[in-house]
Amino acid sequence: MSPTKSVSKRTAKWRATTCLSLTLLLGISATCSMSTERIVPALQKAIAKPSDEYVLAAAPDRSTTIAHQTYGPIVDYLSQITGKRIVYRHSPDWRTYQQAMQQGEYDLAFDGSHFVSWRISRLEHEPLVKAAQEDIFVVLASRRDHHLNLLQDLVGRSVCGHAPPHYTTLRVYHEFDNPARQPILIREQSWQAIYQAMITGKCDGAIMSLEAYHQVDPDGRHARIVFKSKAIPGQTLTAGPRLSPEDKAAITRALLSPEGRKVTKRLRQQLGATKITRATKSEYAGLDTILNGMWGFHI
Repeated sequence: MSPTKSVSKRTAKWRATTCLSLTLLLGISATCSMSTERIVPALQKAIAKPSDEYVLAAAPDRSTTIAHQTYGPIVDYLSQITGKRIVYRHSPDWRTYQQAMQQGEYDLAFDGSHFVSWRISRLEHEPLVKAAQEDIFVVLASRRDHHLNLLQDLVGRSVCGHAPPHYTTLRVYHEFDNPARQPILIREQSWQAIYQAMITGKCDGAIMSLEAYHQVDPDGRHARIVFKSKAIPGQTLTAGPRLSPEDKAAITRALLSPEGRKVTKRLRQQLGATKITRATKSEYAGLDTILNGMWGFHI
């Protein structure tokens, strides 16, 4: 059985309840379908845009200032390498980011594996490079809370995390089949804010990356893990159909080079990744099914 079919089978029951649960509990607009009439124009738009400027975007999980400090040197370097004008476009929130992605407005995008998988299958993007460190996330509870020991103990209780469609949040809600028996999401803007909200009692649990947890509580003195996910590929850069095969190869070589290590230093530090490595399509097969039920994503 292929990875896509296997994942789809396991998520069949969850898919039937996702729209209702995301709408009622997470406060976002959701739908369970996206017609090909929407996908095809998006792909056509991605291919037909003028070729004098190429847009790189990234997941909106950093402030505007930090994002430009992180990706500015990267787009300058890639512009120099390719001879093309490549610019960074910052999105203020997840809704803006996903809508622009769905409309094919990004030529280069750096984000989580579920988005990568979706762009590969829907917008003819190709994965180029990725953070070498795999992504693992955890759900935490305060060591003072002796009643929260398993993920299912969060039913009816609050959990702090990123807004959907962040992978970590979607993955946690994937574990709850019944929309009436799910945690209540309290949205925060950063890993630090998520952790502090739990520690100060604003929420019962915290959804965090394992790397972020190790950074904010290296000794595990204040929080403990009640759920740990399987590993998935680290954040990945994809390139769309407007970029030529030669440009894609040049970008890949550049980011893997010693000079590429210099310009990605800030990004790698933020991700807790020691290096950038080459990415392949097969790594992302089926990961887009986690987006079932999210507005604008149809698997």
